[in-house]
Amino acid sequence: QVDLLLGTATGMVGLSGISSTISSLLVQRKMGEMADRLGPRRVMMLCMLLIPFLPAAWVWITEFWQVALLNVFTGALWGAFGLVSFNFLLTLTPDAQRARYSAIYQILVTSSLAAGAATGAWIISRWG
Repeated sequence: QVDLLLGTATGMVGLSGISSTISSLLVQRKMGEMADRLGPRRVMMLCMLLIPFLPAAWVWITEFWQVALLNVFTGALWGAFGLVSFNFLLTLTPDAQRARYSAIYQILVTSSLAAGAATGAWIISRWG
């Protein structure tokens, strides 16, 4: 076994990675109910206020369990944001153009994810 992240084995790094996806799936049902009560705009604004602090939280990571906890919190916030931002999009778009707006939204989100990953890989290859 190879130590990759804070002295943990590769399997633990994998579990840490899927913890954000699992928490995202688990939180979406409750966030849907909260968005129905409060409105998707308010829930989206709350998520938008908290998400920028997530990268800064990595500064204080010293143990593997903290990585897992941060990934769970990250997955929950991004899952909530994804759900309510799409619901908000559906409330704003005209019925006749809803499919087009939805497709454009998904293309932009996927392109942004790819561009972010490519930029991160370039930065790491350039500066380490």
